[in-house]
This record gives sequence, C-alpha cells and structure tokens, in this order.
Amino acid sequence: MFLIKGILIGIFISLPFGPVGILCLRNIMVEGRRIGFASGLGAAVSDIFYSIFVSFGMNYILETMSKIEDLIKFIIGFALVFIGIKIYIATPKLRETKKVIRARTSFARLFILGLSNFSTVFLFFAIFTTLNLFDDINLRNILLLIVGIFIGSVLWWYVVSHILHKLNKKVDVDYLRIVNRVSGSIIISAGAVNIFLYLAILLKKC
Repeated sequence: MFLIKGILIGIFISLPFGPVGILCLRNIMVEGRRIGFASGLGAAVSDIFYSIFVSFGMNYILETMSKIEDLIKFIIGFALVFIGIKIYIATPKLRETKKVIRARTSFARLFILGLSNFSTVFLFFAIFTTLNLFDDINLRNILLLIVGIFIGSVLWWYVVSHILHKLNKKVDVDYLRIVNRVSGSIIISAGAVNIFLYLAILLKKC
C-alpha cells in the first residue's frame, strides 16, 4: 500500500507546477526525448532527497536550511532569470534538438534547481500529513514510500517525454522559437518573483 501511495505521490509531485517542471517540458520539446527525460530524472532525484528528509524526520537539517531559505531563493532567482533569458533569446535549429545540451549536464542542472526549491519539503510534509502516512511509519514503509515516489516520478517523465517526442516529430523552427519564448518568460517571471520577495523582506527589516 505504501508503494502504491508513493507512486501516486511521485506522479503528483512531478506535475509541472513551477519553473523546474516547465524547464523539463521545454527540454523535452526543444532538446529532444533523451535530454528531456534526463532533466525529469534530475528533478525526480532531488525530490527523493526531500522525501527522505521528511520521512526520517531530519528536523535539525530542515531547521538549518529554513534559516537561509530566503537567501537560497534569492540566489536561485538570479539563476532562473539567467536561464530564462538564455532560453528566451535562443535561436533554435532543428538539428539542435539532439545535441545542444548533453544529458548529464541537463540532469545536473535540474537536480540542483530541484534541490534548491526548499518549498518542496513543505509540499511533501502536507501530502504525508493529509494521507496520514506518519501514523504507521517504520523503516520498511519509509523505504517502500521512497521507492514508490521515485518510480512515480520516473514513470511520469518517461511517459511525458515519449508522448511529446511523438508529437514533436514534425515541428519547425518557428514552433521551437515559440516554446523557447513561452518557457523562458515563465522561468524569468519565477526568478523575478524570488528576487522581489527577498528584497521585500529586507526592506521590512530596515
């Protein structure tokens, strides 16, 4: 039962609500199936880290990280703006869909971005609490849950990457340019919000 719940949580947590998911979708549509799937896998592994923290109740780590959460968001805000601008102004070519970004680089980038998204831990905590997973928690159930979350995340990105790859077989440069503009704008906006919120906090303290 915990394995099934974990799979469902993994699928839910992988839905493209934020900039990390948007960037994964963009990589699938523009860079190709292999690189897009590697991006999703990087995000999935970062989710596993936070699910482990919540499952084992590593409060001392979470408390330390929460003290610098705003600073982390501020730094990542600049990173997102930079990535977003780079994507927005890029001029894609059809041959680039297979070799612009190496899969390992894409995996590492999304892993770091996913790991820096500290709000994920609160989402996991809310999900675990809603499903009453803490009521019957033990080492066996924790392992089943974590494995399930990883399976669900990987399954989601595998299916999405293959579906979008099929749909993208007859795309042209104009289509790829639109994808870059839309995804770049969303990512820039997300980064700008992080920067603005951090500056607003600093102004309140002054």
